[in-house]
Amino acid sequence: MRWIICEQELVLQNEMNELLYIVEQANARDMKIVLNPSPMNEKIWKLPLKYIDYFMLNEIEAKVEAVDTTAAGDTFTGFFIGGIQRGLRVKEAMELASRASAIVVTREGAAPSIPTCAEVEEILKKEGK
Repeated sequence: MRWIICEQELVLQNEMNELLYIVEQANARDMKIVLNPSPMNEKIWKLPLKYIDYFMLNEIEAKVEAVDTTAAGDTFTGFFIGGIQRGLRVKEAMELASRASAIVVTREGAAPSIPTCAEVEEILKKEGK
């Protein structure tokens, strides 16, 4: 399944069926909508984009020695949304998510490569963030 409901957030990916219907229903329920438009295609432009609260776009990659990029995007999305739910500002949530996904790509595997929040926060603390 490619969607997750956490309190009032709905996380969607472009690869889903009935995306327009889901977005409209989530908006009608006053949910925050997070959309990963990957793979980006013409289907995205047919959505009511005014209902989307957060777009999760990959534009800038971290400067680390990557060994496996399998879980990078999902980790970024999860840490970003988790940060928002914890009350972090968008910039702080993005820093948390960026660091987490940078850690993931330096490890082998998908789920086993995902760091704990405590591990990421310790690294940010050492960096003075």
